[in-house]
Parts: sequence; C-alpha cells; structure tokens
Amino acid sequence: MDMLNQFWKSITSFQSYRELVNNPLKRVIIYFIVIYLLISVLWVFGYLHSWRVTIDELLYALPDFRLVNGEMQVFEPMPIIEKDASSIIAIDTTGRTGPEVLNGYYQGILITRDSLYLKENSLRVKKHDFKTYKKVDITKNQLIGKWQGAQAEYRTTIIAVALILGIPYFLLAKALTALVFGLIALGVAAFQKVEMKLSDGVKIAIYAMSLPVILELLFGETGLIYEAPLFDLFYYGIFFIYMVFALKAIRQDRATEAVLPAQSQTSEPIPLASVESSPVTAFWTVIPTASPPVAYAGFGKRLAAYFIDYFILSIMFYILKDVLLTSGLLNTLGYLIFGVAGLVINWLYEAFMVSSSYQGTLGKMALGIIVTDLSGNRISFIRATGRFWGKMLSSLILCIGYLMIAITEKSQGLHDMMAGCLVVTKQSQPQNSI
Repeated sequence: MDMLNQFWKSITSFQSYRELVNNPLKRVIIYFIVIYLLISVLWVFGYLHSWRVTIDELLYALPDFRLVNGEMQVFEPMPIIEKDASSIIAIDTTGRTGPEVLNGYYQGILITRDSLYLKENSLRVKKHDFKTYKKVDITKNQLIGKWQGAQAEYRTTIIAVALILGIPYFLLAKALTALVFGLIALGVAAFQKVEMKLSDGVKIAIYAMSLPVILELLFGETGLIYEAPLFDLFYYGIFFIYMVFALKAIRQDRATEAVLPAQSQTSEPIPLASVESSPVTAFWTVIPTASPPVAYAGFGKRLAAYFIDYFILSIMFYILKDVLLTSGLLNTLGYLIFGVAGLVINWLYEAFMVSSSYQGTLGKMALGIIVTDLSGNRISFIRATGRFWGKMLSSLILCIGYLMIAITEKSQGLHDMMAGCLVVTKQSQPQNSI
C-alpha cells in the first residue's frame, strides 16, 4: 500500500514532492523497482501486440507475388507506388522504374524484379539481391500461413524470451532516463535557486516520470489503447511540468523552514570591536578579508555538463524531427534545413545562457560551474558567440582543443583561450581588481 500511496501522491499533488524528496534513497529505489517492474511487464505485452499487428498489416497489404529462382513476380498492374512528402514505397518488376525514384525522399523502398532497394535516410541506400534466395519458392499466401503457424507454435517461447529480454531493458532504460532527468532537475533547480544534491534530483525524476510512463504504456509507440501521434512531445512536456512545479513546492517549503528558525531567535546588539585604540582610526581602518582560491572546473565536470546539455538538446531535436516527419516536411531539402537549424539552436542556446545572469547552460548550472572573463566578470553575448564557434576549431583538430582542458593550468580549452574566458565553480569565481 505504501508504494501505491507514493505513486498516487506523485501524480495527484505537486505539494507532495516536498515530502517525497525527503524519502530515503533506498525507499525510492524500492519504489522504482516495484512500480516500474509491473509497468515493464505490461510494456512487453504491449510491444508484442504492436509488433504482431504491424507485421499482420504489412503482410496483408502486400500485392500478390511469387519469389522463385531469385526473381520477384507480382500479379498486379504496375508500377505500384505509395508516397508522402518524406517517404515512398514503389514496386515495379517491369524494369521501367529504377532506384532514382527514391531521390528526393528521406526514406523509401523499391522492389524490382531482381532487387530490393532500402533507403534508410537521405544519404544511405542499401541493395539486396534476390538471387541470394534462388532456392526459395514462396507466395504471399504461403508467407502469411508460415507467419501464423510460427505464432501458434512458438507463442510461449516468444513471450518468455520477450519477458527475459524486455524487462531488464525497460528497467535499465528508465533508470538511465531517471539519472539524466535527475541531472536536468539539478540544472532547473539552480535556475530556480533551489539547492539540492544529485540524489534529490534523481528522486524527483523517478516520481515525476510516474504519470508519463503510464501514459506511454497506454498511448505511446506500443500503446495498449491508442498510438497517439507526437506522443514524445507530451511525454517530455508532462515530465517537465511535474519537475518545475515540484521544485517550486520544494523551494517554498525550504524558504519557510529557513524563516521560522530566524524568527525564533532574539536579536542582540553586536558590539563594535575596535581594531586600534583610537575610535577614529578604527572607523577608517579597512580589515582585509581573504578571498577563496579560484577553483577551475576540470575536464570531468565539464564533460558531465556537456552530456546534460546534449541530452536536453537531443530531446528538443527529436521532438522537432518527429513533428517534421509526421507533417511530411522532412524530405532531402528539409533534412538539410533541419541540420542548419540545429546548429543555430545550439549556438543561440549556449550564447544566451552563458551571457545571461546565470553564466552557464543548464548542464553547467546543474554542476555549479559558470563561465567568466579573466577577471571574473559576466561575458557578453558577442564573446559567448565567439567562444561557441571557437569550439568548432577545438573539434576540427581531433578534439585536442577540448583535451587541453585536462592539461592547462587554468583548465582552459582552446576555445576558452580564444575568447579570453575561464570556467570556474560558482563559489570561487575570481574577484574584480579595484
């Protein structure tokens, strides 16, 4: 019942996250294993059902054919062509249609008398020669019969293998997702000025994923009820909504905890201790305070920040690509435009975030590091832009520009040196000289 109670709280109340984040990590891990194990079993059966339905639809949609002596014979008027803006399926055994029919499409299939051409993306086409199957003699009805017979004969084996392989895969995938989402939660927490540890971020991620995972089971790619288009957009959107409001509730809770003890303390006058015997001298004397040593962000911490940013941007690009594919806009030209747009989005994301008051991307914020100039000042958008494009040079020279971070005195990469920047921990940034 405790597991169900935690699950119910995680999906019905943002305020409950103030309590859930304080659960011991061991308890949260047990919650993850129990709840997600149950979901994984249903996911495996949903995947099997979706897989069977897809193959059934594909087989029954095929035209009447016979593959014999390494040649494809089709007994319907040709050419047979099904296409949209980004993909095409073409069948023509008369020789009038060649591989050029795939040009201009992101993906496609062409079946001729002696070959099958599979276009996996705008740049790669594979050819499979039917002569490899010279000993095969099969028709459409025979193929459907063999498929149905295999389902009946090996049903138990298929289910057992799917469960043995599918459950660990599902749990591992969701555990890695929770870890990455936990790092993202740290970045968002830094953005909202909420102090927390990585373990707290992972706890929030595990609970915030509860509803999206259930909806994925029902309406995702292998949906038990309905396969909703562009579901990934809703999946990540729902997660981020839960994460942001959960962090807001936690911030309010911690602010209240900080105010209450302060109000209970009585204020006492603080005596002024004279530095020297003369009160006038004491008034004008400046007591020097030691500045903390500057801690430069090392290669490992910056690499971790990069992976967080990479994951965040990958989600954005995946959703955008899914939208373009669904709308039929991602043909060969659209694919090139998508690549250019991705580079521009990368540039604007980094340049705006690094030159903002946060002085770092979400990945850097999650790990408590910032970008400054050599004096510890916030850098401008122009300098942040120069630093971003300087990374291209760091990459072009076999990533040596990045490896310099591990060996230079101030952990600077080539792009940092070109832009006159430092990457330091937030609490130890160098102070301006007076």
